[in-house]
Amino acid sequence: MLVWYGFAEAENWTADKDLALTIGTFDGVHRGHQAVIATLRRQAMARALSAAAMTFLQHPSAVVGGEHP
Repeated sequence: MLVWYGFAEAENWTADKDLALTIGTFDGVHRGHQAVIATLRRQAMARALSAAAMTFLQHPSAVVGGEHP
């Protein structure tokens, strides 16, 4: 697993790659998240793509809504 903190870091790695991407608040890898990631990986493999998951350091509602979830 690779971890980037910000788009600039990710862009250096992904600039020449086509990705299958999921975006979410993966606040723990429970069964639901495992299913999303497994589906992403299957779909990526079927299309010869790299798989990536984008998440957030802070929950989006804490940034946009000003309230903690």
